[in-house]
Order: sequence, then structure tokens, then C-alpha cells
Amino acid sequence: MGESSESTIPALTLVTFGFKYGAPDDCCMVFDVRVLRNPFWVPELRDFDGNTQAVKDYVFDDPNTAPLCRKLADLILFTLPLYRPDPDRHTVVGIGCTGGRHRSVAVANELAQIISERGYSVETAHRDIDKDTAGSSGEEP
Repeated sequence: MGESSESTIPALTLVTFGFKYGAPDDCCMVFDVRVLRNPFWVPELRDFDGNTQAVKDYVFDDPNTAPLCRKLADLILFTLPLYRPDPDRHTVVGIGCTGGRHRSVAVANELAQIISERGYSVETAHRDIDKDTAGSSGEEP
């Protein structure tokens, strides 16, 4: 059963990050979305992030993105009550891609929507979203 959105402590925080900066230490689970198409390689999308509609559209045009999101949401929704027998416990799930700007952000935002629709309070934190902006170096973030 989901929690009220009026809870003072969110049931879940989804933290996006770039694997090249290391995974967050406080995660209960970490998921790797580097299997999805990378907007970094599209010059007109490179400098934007997963909060931008064009980047989100690109990520979700990958036929694997929607099924991956559904399966991740199912797993998180199944395990969330198991992690939270104490209402004061805070559950953190990491969603990572290479640089933490594109795929992880788009996927985490979608997961937050799916999980919040099930009655849970969800926060997103995009840890590495501002790193390597305007990267013309030719290196993938």
C-alpha cells in the first residue's frame, strides 16, 4: 500500500548520477541505464539534459526505454515497502548513466511519475546534471 503524499519524509528519493563520478554511497539499489541510446552523441542534444523535452523524447524513442522503466518501477514498488517497515526510514535508489545528465535524468523523472501515481511520496535529485556542461571536448561525459 502506498504512502500519503503528505508524509514529511519522502518514501523514496531517486538520485541520478554519472558512473564516471561514482555511484552514491547511500543507495539501497542502483540501476544502470547506459544500455539506452545516448543523446550525448547527438550534437543538438548534447548540451541539454534529461529535463529537456527533446532529450526525453530521444531517450524514450529507444524501444527499450518504456519497458525498462516499467520493470524498474515494478521492482521498486515491490521492494519499497520491504525497505520501509519504519515510516522514518528513507529509501534512496540510484539511476546512473555515463555522465548523469541525459538518460538517467529522463528515466528517473519517468519513474518518479509512475511511483508517485501509486501513492508514494517521491523526490528526485540530479547529482551530476551540471557537470561537464557545454562539453565540446569530444569526450563522452
